[in-house]
Formats: sequence, structure tokens, C-alpha cells
Amino acid sequence: MDTTSNDARSNLSICSSFNEELDTSSNEELLSIPDVIVCGVDRGNETKLHRNVWLEAIDPIHRYGKHLRIYYNHWESLNKPGSSFFGWLDGTDGDCEEGSNAIPELESLPRSVLDSDVVLYINSEKEAEKYSVLIVPVEQWLDIDRHMSVECDTTDEKDQKHALSLSYDGCSADRIFVDSENRPIVTGPNGWIFVLRDDILYAAPKRKRSDRYNGMKRFHHSSFFAGKAVSSAGILFTNEKGVLVKLYPHSGHYRPGDNELLRILQYLKKHNINLDTIEVDLQQMYYVSREQAVGEAPPLKVRKTNNLYLHSGTFAENALVHKYRMNENGIFRDLRSILDKMLKVGKC
Repeated sequence: MDTTSNDARSNLSICSSFNEELDTSSNEELLSIPDVIVCGVDRGNETKLHRNVWLEAIDPIHRYGKHLRIYYNHWESLNKPGSSFFGWLDGTDGDCEEGSNAIPELESLPRSVLDSDVVLYINSEKEAEKYSVLIVPVEQWLDIDRHMSVECDTTDEKDQKHALSLSYDGCSADRIFVDSENRPIVTGPNGWIFVLRDDILYAAPKRKRSDRYNGMKRFHHSSFFAGKAVSSAGILFTNEKGVLVKLYPHSGHYRPGDNELLRILQYLKKHNINLDTIEVDLQQMYYVSREQAVGEAPPLKVRKTNNLYLHSGTFAENALVHKYRMNENGIFRDLRSILDKMLKVGKC
């Protein structure tokens, strides 16, 4: 659903270069919004990177946002020395007082960790295309695959592709997810992160902190388009044949809500995915608490993936459409007004 007015869109600055300096003088937010964050909003990509990750997006080497915020908070506690956060952080700020531009290091987060824990940001459209996903009919994929097997270089490759094709005989689903090289996407139990942008789906396995010790950068939702705006984001799960089975609207970088979930569901429906056959996590829509009590200790906040509230994709789409219509027609506002009146006269 399009929730951004034309007037608001006309005032957005898009696709500009990264801001180099931070500006918090106008409000109490972490940063004034960097231009890269709204890149693509004018084309309907209305979901912007959460402000907690803006530091990561404008950092020239894209160090992990959570770590940058720790140093940013320390910089604030020092009354923001110098002219910019990154100048202070990397000792390049000529406006710092003499002798005060040494590179800072916090005991709680050593500099070696900060500088080595980096997120991959893809700035090339050609590179991003490698992560594009197609939803194709099984029969169409089998025809393409059989044609490709004829052109394979080796007997082993022919045998492997023939065996793979045979495994799809009698496949119950009529649509599968394939990558840019026409290979079925098998996500495994952890799923793949995805973004939807300009009506194209992109997906890849997430790489977390542990992978950096192998010389690999993190791969997060922000990686696909270097922090630019998207239409939706989350995690998708396919089975061993590339058939979509589950979808979670989970992304710490884009914080998807009702609109983002509805967009991806309607995209899937447009591409002939039977929403009855997939499970969708609706814990956010239903405000399912993630706090769990353990004895007398304060409640602990569990991971979203350990707090699932699953319903069918059809149920999710219908619920979201009805919720949107009720909101558009002012029904929630009227109900709230009635409830407030009842509370005033003591009837609730």
C-alpha cells in the first residue's frame, strides 16, 4: 500500500552521495536523515533503513552499526569534540584540539573488533543482480534445465542435472524459487534474508559476526543495496525443492511492519504463489510479547524466531487488508474515541 503523499515525495532528496558529517542540532534523533537512506523512495520503495543503522550506512567502510553506536554514545558523552563523529573516531578531524585527535579505543569494545567487523555494502546494480530471485513454474524450469543439460560440458554435470530434474516429477507445488543461475533455492533451516525493491526480489544467506574470522564481511539486509530504501524485507524459507514454505517479516535493519508484510504477500500472490501453502509469522501484527519470565528474575526478551505466531499467508493477507480498510475508514479512531469516553465515565 502506498502511504507516502506526492507532496512528501517531492520534498525528498534521493540518490545523493553519503553525508560525511553528522547533524543532531535540529532534533534529538541520532542523525539527520542521510540522503542514501531515501534513495528510491520516489519509485515506491518506501521502507527506509532504521535510524539505528544510519551510522553503518554513512561510514565509508561500513563498520557494524551496533558497534559504531557504542563509540557514538561515548563521543556524545564527551560533548562531541571536533567537527564530526567520524573525524573524531578515525583521528582525521583537524578541528579537534591539539593532542586530542588520537584514535579513541574503548575497553568495552576494542578497536580491533570495531575496525574488523564490517558489513558488505553493494553499490553496483550488476553485482546486486547476482542475488535476484525468480519464481517460475516447475514445468518451465524443467524445460530450461533439460535444455541446459544438453549443453553441459561433462557427463557428470549431465547426470547431476538429469537426476535433479527427475526429483521434481510429481512435485506438489507448481512454483519454485530459483537464483540468477536458474538453480533452485534451498535455504535450509535458517532461511535466507530477502528484500523487495523495484518489484524485484533479492535473497541470500545471512552472514553473521562469526563469519568475519574467515575474512568475510557480514551480509545483512542493508547489504543488497547499500542501505537504500526497499519495499519489503524479511526472511524466507524454502524446502529441498525450492518451494516456499515460510516467511518471517524480520529485519533489524528495516524493521518491517504491516505495510511491508502486505507488499511481499501481494508480490507472491501476483507471481502465483498459493498463500494457503505458506506460513507467516504475525507476532508483530498481534503484539505478541517477547518477554518471558524466568523465576523471580526480570523478564527476558527472547529472539523473534523463538516467539513465532504462525498463520497461513492467506489469513495474513486478509487480516492486513481488512486492518488497512478499517484504518482508512476511521473505524479504529472511532473505537478509540468510544473507549476513551467509556473510561471517563467509569464504564471500563
